[in-house]
Amino acid sequence: MLLDLNFIIKGLDGNDLPLDANGPDGRMANRLMANAISRSGKLEKKYMRIAKRLYVDGKVELDKEEQKTLIVFLENPSGLTLLSKDPILEKLEALKE
Repeated sequence: MLLDLNFIIKGLDGNDLPLDANGPDGRMANRLMANAISRSGKLEKKYMRIAKRLYVDGKVELDKEEQKTLIVFLENPSGLTLLSKDPILEKLEALKE
């Protein structure tokens, strides 16, 4: 299953989040998710592969177990705002084998 997070997070008004001091890392879904994974002490080391692929390419192949783990990761405190979590969770939940 291909998880493609190469998109800009939308604000509450539906417009793209503006660039901030963090540059694209503060508004790109792939970068936000990659950074959340890399900061987590809850995930196994193999998830660093996922974080690296997301950070560089914006997308990564997942198996069903990885998909479920990332959904649970996001449903719990992950360091991401609801504004960021919601569209990423939608993408994860929509994946089909």
